[in-house]
Amino acid sequence: RVLALLADLPIGDLHYSLQITEGAVLAEILKCADSARPDWIIQGSRLLSRREEWLPRGTSWRLIRKASSPVISVKHDPSAFQWPLRKILYLTDFGESSLRALPHAAALARRTGAELTILHVLPDGQRLPDHSDGSEDGPAGRIASLLEKAQALQTGLRVSASLVAGTAEEAVLARVGEGDVGMIVIGTGRGGSGMIGETSF
Repeated sequence: RVLALLADLPIGDLHYSLQITEGAVLAEILKCADSARPDWIIQGSRLLSRREEWLPRGTSWRLIRKASSPVISVKHDPSAFQWPLRKILYLTDFGESSLRALPHAAALARRTGAELTILHVLPDGQRLPDHSDGSEDGPAGRIASLLEKAQALQTGLRVSASLVAGTAEEAVLARVGEGDVGMIVIGTGRGGSGMIGETSF
């Protein structure tokens, strides 16, 4: 089945290796990743039930939480994936986990020619800062600093930044709903309960 899948892919002269193992799925993937130390791990995600969306416990979710390498998770709906990528959305709460994801977001955007958009969602009830409120410690100053850092990481990178107020889920879905976002990059901590109240940004 794996060879049949490879035969249908436009691999061309791409160099690749094939490894098939037996055992617990997540443990074997983590073992292979720790040995190969890939730049990225790419996985597909299946359609989740409503209960699974609220209590994510599948292999794909646990791999994102436990892998030492960044994980690209492709949605089950093929229409949700755009290629070539036009825009990559990078989400940040200015925390350590999200800051670690910035170099990967910038590299992906540079390699694919996509524009990188940096998005920070202010908590519900917090007003958007006006133009005069540009202190370095405030949201506007911090997102401006990330903008400069992204440009320094990748020369020639097309990058923009946005501050919005509201709930994180609604703000992100509204931005994705505009139709030009082909990939979302988000930093996560390792471990955690996975309850819906625990967000990654």
